[in-house]
Amino acid sequence: MKLLLIYPSAIRDMPRALPRNYDKEARTHLPPLGLLYLASYMRDQGHSVHVVDMKVQEQAPKDIIPVLENFQPDLIGISCITVNFLSVLDLINTIKRYKDIPLVLGGPSPTLYPKETLQHKGIDYIICGSGQVPLGELCNQLEAGKSGIDISNCYSPGHLSSNICPPKLTNPDNFPFPDRTALSIDSYSLPLCPENPTTSMISSIGCCFKCRFCDCKNNSPMRLRLPENVVREMEQVQQLNIRSIMFQDDLFTISSKRVEKLCNLIIERGLDLHWSVKSRIDCIEPLLLKLMKEAGCFNIHFGIESGNDKTLVRMNKGITTEQIRAVVQDTKDAGLSVTGNFMLGYPGENKEDVENTIAFAEELQLNISQFSITMDAPGTELYAEAISVGRRTSDVYQDFILNPETTDITDLFSSNLLDKETLLELMQQAYSRTRTLYSREKTIEIIKGLSNE
Repeated sequence: MKLLLIYPSAIRDMPRALPRNYDKEARTHLPPLGLLYLASYMRDQGHSVHVVDMKVQEQAPKDIIPVLENFQPDLIGISCITVNFLSVLDLINTIKRYKDIPLVLGGPSPTLYPKETLQHKGIDYIICGSGQVPLGELCNQLEAGKSGIDISNCYSPGHLSSNICPPKLTNPDNFPFPDRTALSIDSYSLPLCPENPTTSMISSIGCCFKCRFCDCKNNSPMRLRLPENVVREMEQVQQLNIRSIMFQDDLFTISSKRVEKLCNLIIERGLDLHWSVKSRIDCIEPLLLKLMKEAGCFNIHFGIESGNDKTLVRMNKGITTEQIRAVVQDTKDAGLSVTGNFMLGYPGENKEDVENTIAFAEELQLNISQFSITMDAPGTELYAEAISVGRRTSDVYQDFILNPETTDITDLFSSNLLDKETLLELMQQAYSRTRTLYSREKTIEIIKGLSNE
């Protein structure tokens, strides 16, 4: 079977509350890792696969027509997240006007709202959770000429049970490495990285902590890849002449022993790659930092979130500002750059609280600071609270999936004390007072200098 996998364009993505021109000047693109995992698995199953990243190519829906004409797919798979749902629907309409090709959606949005997603004309199937096995079975059934499906975690409008099964989540080690040759390697070059091209990678999935604003805990239990497999994939990355890796794990440093083993394997095998990870403040051991640096790590991204201890308690972060100061300094002392993420306007915060967070970010002198206005995100405790206390009168994301043209999800700010105008002013202030992805030249110069020490 000929399978076309598409990451859609961002033309109609829902705008977010970010500084002007942020997406153009500061955002960066990484390969759609999920589609590359699917591509390698489906090829191993004997299917012909073509992958298109319409976002990185800045393509319009109509640009998919030449691909359809040349490849003539038997099935089309599209990656879908909530903010790109309008772009996805535009793409589906374009494809279906050209030809009625069977089409399947996968990703976070259909996984969270399967019944609502299937209400839309043109969507023939959805897959919830990990996609490799159900997509392989779907291709096999369609190739055999079967019209109905009986596949776990795969649904169609005519085969949608009243009770959707919890999505199956698997360890990436159960599947072949993502096929990074399926897309142009040179399309993913990030100015932040010491050397390019750059790719994305995962060594684990999920998080065992319970921050109230985050849905990562829904991926429990955590699935940790074997360090040997992670390093084997890194070797493959290096053989492709890719120079940097951005690990997308929610919590790379959950196990110090595992990270130590991974670093020692990288050093033993002589890998020469730059890599960046995400971590928690309370999941860093100072002695491990120098080993990570020696193995090629150049940056650690911490979810700091707030400069107010009371807010950190309400978030259920389990850390204090005193801990944050100490770990940030330890990371700098080890020769690594530090990226910090901050949330402005958490429920219960007044203007002074937000200004404290901005001042705290300044005080830490991070290599990169990133700020966002706290928003009610689906699948989180914070979102459930928003509905229970009346901050939201309904599940607005569910409303959006059902009626995307008439439901606005752009300003779902969580704050109960600050209005939109004040929040936007504070965010602009935060970006102007700290080193961010806007101040690229100075920031990149610092990070490259650290990587060469």
